[in-house]
Formats: sequence, C-alpha cells, structure tokens
Amino acid sequence: MASDEIDPAAATYVDLGGATPPIAFDVLEESPAELDMGPRYEQRGMLGVGGMGEVRLCHDKRIGRDIAMKTLRDEARQMLGPRFLREVRVQGQLEHPSVVPVYDLCASDDGRVYFTMRRVRGQTLRDLLHADLLATAQGKPPSWSRRKLLVAFRQLCLAVDYAHTRGVIHRDLKPENVMLGDFGEVYLLDWGIAKIRRTGPNTDRELTAPGALVGTPGYMSPEQALGIADEQDARSDVYSLGAMLHEVLCGERMHIGATMEQLIASTVSNVAPPPPSSVRADIEPELDAIVRRAAANNRADRYASARELSNAIDNFLDGARDLELRRAAAQRHAAAAAAAASSPDEPTRLGAMQEVFKALALDPEHGEARKLLVKLILDEPAELPAPVVKEMGDADNQRTSKTLRYAFLGILAWVGCIPFVAWMGVRSWTAIGPSFGSLMFVAGYMQWLRKRSDISQHLLPLLFGVAAVVGSFSMWLGPFVLVPTAGVVSILWFAVYTPRRLRVVAGIAGMMTVLGPWLLEFFHLVPPSFTIAGGQLVLHERAIFISPLATLLALLYSSTSMPLFSALFFGGTSEALRKAESRLFLQAWRLRQLAS
Repeated sequence: MASDEIDPAAATYVDLGGATPPIAFDVLEESPAELDMGPRYEQRGMLGVGGMGEVRLCHDKRIGRDIAMKTLRDEARQMLGPRFLREVRVQGQLEHPSVVPVYDLCASDDGRVYFTMRRVRGQTLRDLLHADLLATAQGKPPSWSRRKLLVAFRQLCLAVDYAHTRGVIHRDLKPENVMLGDFGEVYLLDWGIAKIRRTGPNTDRELTAPGALVGTPGYMSPEQALGIADEQDARSDVYSLGAMLHEVLCGERMHIGATMEQLIASTVSNVAPPPPSSVRADIEPELDAIVRRAAANNRADRYASARELSNAIDNFLDGARDLELRRAAAQRHAAAAAAAASSPDEPTRLGAMQEVFKALALDPEHGEARKLLVKLILDEPAELPAPVVKEMGDADNQRTSKTLRYAFLGILAWVGCIPFVAWMGVRSWTAIGPSFGSLMFVAGYMQWLRKRSDISQHLLPLLFGVAAVVGSFSMWLGPFVLVPTAGVVSILWFAVYTPRRLRVVAGIAGMMTVLGPWLLEFFHLVPPSFTIAGGQLVLHERAIFISPLATLLALLYSSTSMPLFSALFFGGTSEALRKAESRLFLQAWRLRQLAS
C-alpha cells in the first residue's frame, strides 16, 4: 500500500450533524525519526456523494488535521478521469481565499486517483436560502440579513473575477456550489466543468463535445444552454451570478420550470424574467437593475466582468449603509419630537416641530414623524404664542378695515335721511342736531380708522359713537320705530369683528339704543314720543313734523335701505370668513394626506 493512501482498517464514521465543537491543537513533540510515515489518511466519514464522485472526511495523521478527500466513484473512473485531473489542477492553481486549497494529488495501488483539500465547515448557499424560506413561512426572522448575503455575494463575485484573470471560466455557478463558512468564509466549489481560455500555441483542449450542454439549467447562460462553446466567456459566469443574485434577493429562482427543457426554454427566450421586486415588494429598484443587467440575454448588455458586478453591489451597499444611518438618525429625531410634543410649553413644542423637520429631512417616508407633524400643526395649544397673536391681530385689522367700507356705506344711507327730514319739516333743531352731529362724527371717524394699523384699539369709541347715532334716531319717531333695526345691524358688526372682551359691551350698547331713550321718556326727562290708547300706537311730533306722504317715503327709504346694506355688509363678511375657513380646511386635508 502506498504511503499516502487511505488505511481502510482505520476508517471510522463521525457524525457531522450540528455545530462543530472547538478542537484543541494536537502538537505532540516528537523527533523526525519518530514521525509516523505510514498510511497518512485515516477515514472518518462521508461528507458528500454526487453522481460521479464522493468526498470523504479524513484525518491527516502527519499534520494532525481533518481534511476532505475527493475521488471518483468506480463507475465514473474511466469516463471522467481526465476531467477529474483537470478539476484538481485548476482548483489547485487558483490560490484565492474563496477557493478551497488543494493539499495533495495521489493514486492508490489499484489506480484510484484522489486529491485532498481543506475541510470547510458551514452550509451551502442552497441550504441557507431554503432554511430562510422556512423561517419566513413560520413568521421567524431569517438567519442571514439581506445585507449580510449581499456582502457574501460580493466576495463571491471577486473570487469569480480572480478566476477569470487566470483564464478560468467556472460554468457551473449555482447556490449548491457556494459554501458559507462558520467564520465568514465564502468558498466557491466544484471546478469540474471549468473552461480554460488560453491564447497562443498551447490552446486548451476542450473536454466537452461541441454542442454539449454544460452547466445547470436555470443558472447557465443562454450561450451555454445553446451549446455555443466559442461564446462562453467571463460574461457567461456573470449571467449565472445574476441568476443567483435574483434568488438571493427574493428566495425564488429566476427561471421556473418543472423539467430541464422548460428551464432551457426560459433561458434562451428573449423574454426577460420578472424582476426580484415582483416577488418581494421591498426590493430596491437599484437591485432590480443590477440583476437585469447581470442576467441580460445579450452578452454585450451584461457587466463586462464579475468585478463590475461586485462594484455595483458595493455601490448599492454604500448607499444602503448611508440610508440605514439616515433612518436611524431620523428615528432618534422622531423620538425626541414625540417626547417634546406632549409639553404644554410652546417653545418646547416648537423644538418638537424642529425635530420632526430634521427627521423628515433624513427620511421623508418616516410615518411616525409625518403623523406627528400633522398633530403639532393642527392641535391648538392652551395659549397661543405672542407672534401668532400679533399675526392674528394684524389679520383682524385687515379684515376690519375692509368691512369698515361697508359700514361707512351704511352710515351714508343714514345721511340719506336728511333730505326727508328737511321735507317733513324740523320741529326742534335741539332734538335733530345731536343726530346729525353724531352721524357726521362717526362717518369721519370711520374714514380715519380705516387708515390705522391698530384698529382694534379704537373700536370702543366707534361703538359708543354708533350707539349714540342709533339712539338719537329715537327723537324722530320714538325708540320702537327704526331704532331696533338700526341697532341690531350695527351691533352685529361689532359682535363679529371686535375682540371677545368688547362683545358684552356691544350687546349692552345695543340694548341701550332702545332702552335708554325709553327710560328718558319714562322718567319724563324728555317729551313722550308715543302713546298707546284705544288699541292704537300714536306717534307724537317731537323733533319733526309727521306729514303722511313725507313720513311714508322716509319709512320706505329707511326700511328698504337697511336690509340692502345689511345684505351687502354681512354677505362680504360671510364670504371673507368662508374663504378663510376653506383655506384652513384645505391645509388640514393636505396635512392629513401627507401623514397617510
């Protein structure tokens, strides 16, 4: 028996399931003379069996380490012997951290060729994807995050690119041939059908017949599926990497088919497969674009090298890392805003608003921040800030100034009564004079007030002036004719446009326009303006002569002009309020849409 072959008598089976416990180094101190140069490898179990080969776990007694030994099965030795030797030589010459290093190439006495290599621990990418699919179906988180998978995939791309620089095309890239180690290692396995591209007189001898199918359906490139050997280059492996990336992202194979023929038909068709985002909605468009370019049907449309694909993944990860940092920062700002939003202190709430803006600047789609923004804007605080109060006051002054124009027109309507008074005839200028005097004063005061920026501070004199005008009209026909209508119209304006503190005063002033003149008559301080006798209300001539025609026309004028000017005045007021209200409702609706 050759010194390097397996000792069958020492073969034992080792259960490889579960986690691998740490193994202490076995560094027995012995002299070279004492070194055991007998059978080197001791069998310890089977690592894997394929259609043509098998991989066994062995112990290298000379070095004191576990290794993997690969050999052909008996039925494949004659047919695949040359390809087997090529595989070990290709793998042995690719000195890269992601290519399992070859230790030895030997043959036993019976001609069985085998090679030994590093024993790697971990799981294949196929097993990992399958386990994560099961975990997701059970509502559990996957064992590997998408970012971690993409980092491993990027490392795989660099290993493939290294092989390409050495003139080696793998041609069988698939999840089963990628091993993910327990300590972050990424290994690319099975170089059995690799193609070596050489130039010059030492052209590589192709061990596959022209037109033969090389690769795995569903992962092989269209040129591989069509058996066009001359078109199989680095971009063929890029296509397979794109198909793998599709599956890594969404857990579903890029080409779907129950038979090999269906998979090949899907591969060679000119119809692009659905993107990963069609399976999982959380796949970013950038990743869709990377898969689409890597797995393009036309070789010219693919990445020119596996390194370009790796760089594309790297650029995405840099952007995704930045996005993660921005989202984390946005969450911190949103949390600070939520803590401050409940404070009744307005400066603190203003700080919460600023924190919300910072959160939305970092992450415009942050749902919590958007809802909080709407809440902070729409919720009315217990006390309005001073700048808001000032702004509201300025707005009230502007509205009041505009409506003073309508009030002035109403005053002019009262001035229109003067010709009727002259026609009817003045009985007592002492009684009529105060009416006209107060009327002229109020008209001038209104015009002066319209030009002021502090109208609200001058409303009280205006209120008393208008009340005096209305009350003085009782000297004409008594407190119950014309006076109540004029009082109601006038006081309503003050009720709408004056501050809350003046509304009660306005109501009392309106009452006194009728009650005051009546009390003067009741206590005989002025002559009576009416009597009630025999079921009749009789008006007395006190300030003017009550002629039938003139009185009738005066009553018609005053009774029709007041409703007309009231409609114009309160219609304009209502329109202004409606516009302001619609603007507020529109703003509130837009904010709610922003948060939805």
